[in-house]
Amino acid sequence: MRDSLSKVARCAGFAAAALVCSTIGATAHDSLTDTGGTWDRGAVSAFSAATPQAWVRKYFSPANQCLHLQVRQLSTAADLEMLVVSPNPQTVYRNDDGGSTASCSLCPRVDVSPTPLAGYYTVIILPHSSPGTNTEFVLEMTRDSNQANCISTSPVARASSQKK
Repeated sequence: MRDSLSKVARCAGFAAAALVCSTIGATAHDSLTDTGGTWDRGAVSAFSAATPQAWVRKYFSPANQCLHLQVRQLSTAADLEMLVVSPNPQTVYRNDDGGSTASCSLCPRVDVSPTPLAGYYTVIILPHSSPGTNTEFVLEMTRDSNQANCISTSPVARASSQKK
């Protein structure tokens, strides 16, 4: 029951998190061409099990692109979750365990294809099942006008209708 309440509280905070990301150090990457990409190093850490620190970044994408975000490597085994908030904060994409390699099967992957709006997409990576998680990771971000290179992730309409 406590785990369910925790997830509900976390879901309720998705839209709020998108609105305050700029105040907690989110950085933006907007110097890429229409087809481009980057690799970012990040970390999630927990100073105590009750307060895991999420990793937050913003990436710019024009409309009608394939925005591909995937954790590719972990420093220690961890079950992570990724949330991507579109420029319209009512549209949130979520993935847990979308990894495509055996060494990173618990790594999250979100493909927004096509991107509904031009603007900044806020990426939040946090522990999924273990709030006391400490790990470093490598995130791959690519943007491509070729929709065939993406597997679209359905947006989460409401917190109560989340899908894995």
